[in-house]
Amino acid sequence: MRKLAVPIVGAALIAAMLATPALAKGGPPTGVETGNNLSVPAIFVTADGTTIPSTAPGLRAPCDWTSYAPGWDGALPIAEGLPNAGYWLQKTAATWGASCAVASSAQVTLDWGDNLTGTTALKAGKTIRVEVGLFANGAAAATGYTIDNLSEEGVPDRLAVYGTNDADGTAMTPRVWDHDATFTIATVPTDGSAPASFTIPASAEINSMGAVVYGFNWGQKGDFAAAGDYAITFTVSDDTTIGAVQDWNADTMTRTDHAVTLDITLSPKAGGGGGGGRGR
Repeated sequence: MRKLAVPIVGAALIAAMLATPALAKGGPPTGVETGNNLSVPAIFVTADGTTIPSTAPGLRAPCDWTSYAPGWDGALPIAEGLPNAGYWLQKTAATWGASCAVASSAQVTLDWGDNLTGTTALKAGKTIRVEVGLFANGAAAATGYTIDNLSEEGVPDRLAVYGTNDADGTAMTPRVWDHDATFTIATVPTDGSAPASFTIPASAEINSMGAVVYGFNWGQKGDFAAAGDYAITFTVSDDTTIGAVQDWNADTMTRTDHAVTLDITLSPKAGGGGGGGRGR
């Protein structure tokens, strides 16, 4: 198994590495999603174990381990005879909330986004979505609400309509949010040169399915990563322990108690070339 290390470097070297076109920093999401209702139970691991900081995804219902079913605030589902009849819709006045709690520690199973671990080749010269989900190990199932995609097949996710008619709730495994998570991406040179890397805080959102998910868009137009080998490391605070990795692959992953590194390869984009860019 190839060992993938992210070196500790000085500020001057970091500035030089971020200017390397092959790396392409990209950036975190432009904002934390507050429009979606928490529909999958969540445990928020915070520095003091009591207060959810402003850096966490925004919640629309109280976080007190009580589940707040759709309609608890008096909102009614869409009337019969109208599109999406019988559903409370995400990003509307309808408010609900899965069970959630604040904790001082947690043990989790980490799950990389399917695009990173699937069989489809990752291409240079384009934005790559980097996502991580954390699932609580050993936690009792809690009440969540099943979300359905109510749009016709082929509608882009950003335009799709999501909602629930699950008024009674469904038992689900809680997700976990950690207060000090980071993403690091490093090149893995094959010519003996030093790796280049960048580290950013790992922002999380409540996605359309109502689950807490970490993610960012790696590379933007004019600043895409070039073809080559890379190591993506997701690191959590000492308060959260990574006990397992879903779909574990010893050939492409390494794990410690607080970090998991995924080895990926970006293939040249169609027509040749690595997709470089101006860098930052």
